[in-house]
Order: sequence, then structure tokens, then C-alpha cells
Amino acid sequence: MTEIESVLVKWLASESLKYKWIREQEKNINRLLQPCSFCTDSNSDEDVENKSELVCSNCLCPKDLCADDGQKGLIGFIARKYKNGGGNSLVKNIDPNLYKLVRTCLLDIHFTGKISDRVKNNIRLLKQ
Repeated sequence: MTEIESVLVKWLASESLKYKWIREQEKNINRLLQPCSFCTDSNSDEDVENKSELVCSNCLCPKDLCADDGQKGLIGFIARKYKNGGGNSLVKNIDPNLYKLVRTCLLDIHFTGKISDRVKNNIRLLKQ
């Protein structure tokens, strides 16, 4: 990852924390698979409006957090857990520990540009 990409990744994580994964979970009316800052950066406005056509191949989001249109990584795990609501599940309704883990990933990315090994291990343990 270039230095410019590293700065961009940190900024995108910050934007995701500010607009999609806000601190107050109970006030969060975003949907689980609603495009985040990483999605909007790697797709045109038209692609984001028509979510079925999102392209994730050039997305800078760490794959441990999200990959393949929200079907893999921690986001994919949460989406499967709340499959009855699908991607329309409000993030305020997910398990607070999962919500906190997503925020922890984004905070790691915001400060260091990557997810720490400790947090990656927590994600792996969660999936077992």
C-alpha cells in the first residue's frame, strides 16, 4: 500500500466511524449492508445508488472487516447471523459486542492504517 493509499484508508475509516458506525449504537439508523465510505470511494455515485452493481475488487477496506459486497469478513459474519433481516438489518439492532468489534476495527484502521493482530484474532475466534 502506498503512503497516499494509507492516508486514504485512515480517512475512510474515520468517515465510516462518523457516518455509518457512530458511537451511539442505539441512535444508529444505518442498515448493515448500506454502502460505507470505503464502498463510495471505490465506486461511482451511480454504482452506490444501485447497490447490486457495486465493485469491490479495488476497495481499500481490509478484507478481515468486509469483502465481496459485505458477504465476507466481519460484516459478512454479522450479515449471516442476522440473515432474516438481510442487509436491511439496522445496525442499532445487532449485538452490542459485534457493533463494538466493528468500531474497534475501524478505530485501528483510523489510527494505524490496518486492523491489529489482536483484533483479527478476536474476529477469528468469533467465527469458530
